[in-house]
Amino acid sequence: MAKILIVDDYAANREFLVTLLAYKGHDLLEANDGAEALARARSTLPDLIITDILMPTMDGYEFIRQLRMDSAIANTAVIFCTADYHEREAHRLAKSCGVTNLLIKPCEPELVLHAVDAALGLATETLIPAPPEEFDRDHLRLLTNKLSQKTAELQTVNQRLAALIDISLQLASESDPQHLFEKVCHSARALIGARYCTVAANDDAGEIAEHFFTSGIDAGTALSVGKPSLRQGVLGRMLAEGGSCRLRDLEKDAHSLALPTHFPPARCLLGAPISSLKRTYGWLCFGDKLGSDEFSEEDERLATILGAQVGRMYENVTLYAKAQSYAADLEQEARKRKQTQESLQAQLGRLDLLHDITRAIGERQDLLSIFQVVIRSLEDNLPVEFGCICLYEPIEQVLTVTSVGARSGALARELALTAGARVPINQNGLSLCVQGQLIYESNTERVPFEFPQRLAHAGLRALVVAPLQAESTVFGVLIAARKQPESFSSGDCEFLRQLSKHVALAAHQAQLYVALQGAYEDLRQSQQAVMQQERLRALGQMASGVAHDINNAISPVALYTESLLELETNLSDRARQYLGTIRRAIEDVAQTVSRMREFYRPREPELLSGRIDLNQIVEQAVEFTRVRWKDVPQERGIVIDLYKELTANLPDIVGTESEIRDALTNLIFNAVDAMPDGGKLMLRTHATADRTEHFAETAQLEVSDTGIGMDEVTRRRCLEPFFTTKGERGTGLGLAMVYGMVERHGAEIEIESTAGVGTTVRIIFSAAPATLSATTPQALQMPIRPLPILIVDDDPVILESMRSTLESDGHIVTAADGGKAGIDAFISAQERNQQFAVVITDLGMPYVDGRKVAATVKASSPATPVILFTGWGQHLTTDNEIPAHVDRVLNKPPKLAELRSAIAEVMMKGTAPSSMA
Repeated sequence: MAKILIVDDYAANREFLVTLLAYKGHDLLEANDGAEALARARSTLPDLIITDILMPTMDGYEFIRQLRMDSAIANTAVIFCTADYHEREAHRLAKSCGVTNLLIKPCEPELVLHAVDAALGLATETLIPAPPEEFDRDHLRLLTNKLSQKTAELQTVNQRLAALIDISLQLASESDPQHLFEKVCHSARALIGARYCTVAANDDAGEIAEHFFTSGIDAGTALSVGKPSLRQGVLGRMLAEGGSCRLRDLEKDAHSLALPTHFPPARCLLGAPISSLKRTYGWLCFGDKLGSDEFSEEDERLATILGAQVGRMYENVTLYAKAQSYAADLEQEARKRKQTQESLQAQLGRLDLLHDITRAIGERQDLLSIFQVVIRSLEDNLPVEFGCICLYEPIEQVLTVTSVGARSGALARELALTAGARVPINQNGLSLCVQGQLIYESNTERVPFEFPQRLAHAGLRALVVAPLQAESTVFGVLIAARKQPESFSSGDCEFLRQLSKHVALAAHQAQLYVALQGAYEDLRQSQQAVMQQERLRALGQMASGVAHDINNAISPVALYTESLLELETNLSDRARQYLGTIRRAIEDVAQTVSRMREFYRPREPELLSGRIDLNQIVEQAVEFTRVRWKDVPQERGIVIDLYKELTANLPDIVGTESEIRDALTNLIFNAVDAMPDGGKLMLRTHATADRTEHFAETAQLEVSDTGIGMDEVTRRRCLEPFFTTKGERGTGLGLAMVYGMVERHGAEIEIESTAGVGTTVRIIFSAAPATLSATTPQALQMPIRPLPILIVDDDPVILESMRSTLESDGHIVTAADGGKAGIDAFISAQERNQQFAVVITDLGMPYVDGRKVAATVKASSPATPVILFTGWGQHLTTDNEIPAHVDRVLNKPPKLAELRSAIAEVMMKGTAPSSMA
């Protein structure tokens, strides 16, 4: 069989040919237009092509022309098949294209098969004789009459279809159900050619028609008919059965139709349902066909079509109305949601702003900084044209402007509300705000009080005043104003209310923080004072033991030195000078040891003070410290040059010589330590007039060095106890002791220092009054006579030195090593009926101390005087802490004159025996 390509843009035409030719066993190919057919012909090389002439893209004529130009397929047989050209014109077009076969649509299957076989060379051509002329004339007349009848019918149908289309177009643009049914009623009557028409429809499943319109019925009759029932009569049955109805000869049985009351009479009737695919809404009813006794099938068909169209249109209108309603609801809902979203966005923005402000003020601890952050944030982000924060003074009933925004400065000056301005409460209607309520004035022009009127005159119309309240107490207000009236929304007011709470809390916390910092600082200072006192107490307790040992160590030296100076008359001047220096050094050591108590107990007034020559003190300090500032540095190859500038005729001062000498020694040592690589050390004295109004004369002592100096922090703290920059080499007590001496002498101290340049320490003493003379304690003198004396001490060196000293005065001395030995010696003498004239005992001894020795002596011999020998003798006397059974207390190291005076004193007061029996 042959391979045939069928080309047509209508699928139904291709399907007819494919089905027909497939029964003959041909291999069928299809193409939609000339371009596709040309491509398939080139690829498949068909035996025959059946093609339409008019097609999109490429028509049959162009397709054949392109086909004949391709040598591979140029000789392919082609059949034209068309319904758009007359036969003669089609033959001429086919001949011009080189196509000899032509099929006119529609064509019978036998003709198609015969044409295909002829084109493929499978059938022999049969010649049909030409008909006689008479047959041709009769046949032509018959065809002409038939054609005229068909033409008239087609014209009528075309007119009615055109009218139906026009009605459909008019109704399709209607969106109101009432207008829709009213137009349908008038248009349908004209389309069908009826005397009258009625339309009844309902939206829901109710029985009574909601929409009812008439056409061709007078107004009075139409009103009397009323809205009919959709479920009764012949029309109700029609709706129930789901079809249309066409009735004639109604005069015979009009009652059985059950038409609505007052319905006009009619000879014939046509009914059609108004329905869609989903449901039936009502009916179209036509009465009396114009020019005929009955309605035709064509009328019924048109009425049914119109009813279906109206049903769909009504359904669309209803759906459109619902859609419009839904759209309106959705639009309203969208607007509400948009408003809600905008409100939420605004609220979220306010919450973010509130969070940012809260975080910013939480990082600050002073009120002014907190207020500035709040006002600046409001100006930048809320925004406001004027903002300030005022503090409330409840006693005076005024608000004091504390902080004004940077952008509000010009308005603040115009309003006289700059920082520090005061606003009375009672005259401005702000009393509610200071009671804890937020005030919002939408238009300040309408508020009669002075403060809102002041804002109104400056152009500020909207005002919010929020209280700053902490712990139920209002301590200030937040003021925000805008130029536009009613410009603060409820959200803005709520935001300012919340913000004022956060600001109040932050301000209250800042105040608590300041108070807590103050309390913490007081506590820290108290703790430091207590710790320092405890350290000093521990140091003092430790010093007690150290002082005891030092006093014991230097006591023999003191006694022997004084004895040599007094008894050895053949000493050289140099030896006597050295011994004098040793004696002064011992006295200074004793004074230093006695001052150890100052670190944990207040200092008592000096027992001895007199006129002092500062120049002499300087000379002595230079000699005492020579090893430190000269010998030791020279061993390391370092040179310290010491210079003295001592003013002649320097006024004397009043004080304790040993303390001033110790202070100067400490200053020299500090200066030497400050010059590790050497330098210059300058000691100066000079007299000046005091800077007070009395112009009293002063004597100044200066110690200057060219050392490393001090920075400002070190200079301010250098006088604190235990503060040192020397590391483990320093104790931090040197300058503290100097400062203590200055305070006790009523003097002043000045320290000038520059890092890398050097330090100058200046001590300013008041000059001694002219009436004050130097005082020297006078020792009691009595005839020297030998006395039996018992000496008790646990230090054998002291025992030996005191025994030797007293024996040199002619006394009979018994030495006892320790308290128990002393008591045994005293009791043994008692048993031998021998008496000691004086008992001298140390206070601090192991096992049996001096108190027990004194108590035992007094218990056995109340008349025997007891002298207590201790390193704290002066303090015991000052504090009235002299132990019981002790007649006199002497301080270590002993001075020979004081020892002789004490013995003479107790001998004059007592009745002790002067010798041992």
